[in-house]
Amino acid sequence: FAEMLDLDLDYLKYIALLSSKKAFQGQSTILEKSEDGKKIKYTAMESVSEVVNSDKTNFVMPGFTRKLLEKDIYVRSRFAPKKKSQNLIILVDNSGSMSSGYKPSMLKAAITLKIKDVSDVNNIYIGTFITSVFGYHKVLPGEKFEDFKFITLSGGGTNVNGCVKYTLRLIKERKLPSYQGEIHQLSDSHFEILVINDGEDDVDKSFHPDIKLHALCLMQSNPDLKNICIRSGGTYFNLKS
Repeated sequence: FAEMLDLDLDYLKYIALLSSKKAFQGQSTILEKSEDGKKIKYTAMESVSEVVNSDKTNFVMPGFTRKLLEKDIYVRSRFAPKKKSQNLIILVDNSGSMSSGYKPSMLKAAITLKIKDVSDVNNIYIGTFITSVFGYHKVLPGEKFEDFKFITLSGGGTNVNGCVKYTLRLIKERKLPSYQGEIHQLSDSHFEILVINDGEDDVDKSFHPDIKLHALCLMQSNPDLKNICIRSGGTYFNLKS
């Protein structure tokens, strides 16, 4: 019981640490045109009928008719915040080295923070890997870290590069195989990948993912993986004890 209590306390500490990091904060929002929106912005008109929302001085300016026909007029538009839809694929290092020390608490904290984002427009898939990816689980609302029995942290050596490249190929095909052999059909929404490992990996420095790649390295840092993440427009964190 004492060991379980210590593990829970460590988990809470890492929840606090990670929740301040950009990649682990709440789901981001975007502004979307809405008649009920309270934020007013001037945007290029999309149809001639929107001219009634433009500055009235436009009507007396030279060349108004030409600008109207070319839709070269800025009009007032209403915007409202909307949760940004996303397909996030989390790749978890399932090797035995991930089971030592504080790493299980770190992993639990990271997964717990991310799966809170699951909604009808925000999909999260968790895949485990060593030298290859075993499968991908689509996270359901209400699921907890303890429900993911496929995370065993008992494998051998790992190949982050190969597993990320494999996942990228599946994303382009819009298909992810589940652990049961069924296929998850992916939408055309925004895709990102988050790798969670303990940094003990050789990474191809020339690799340039064409979607955002994020990484959380537990205990040991991996400068090459960091460079790849930054190059892709993603984020990188090294979580220490």
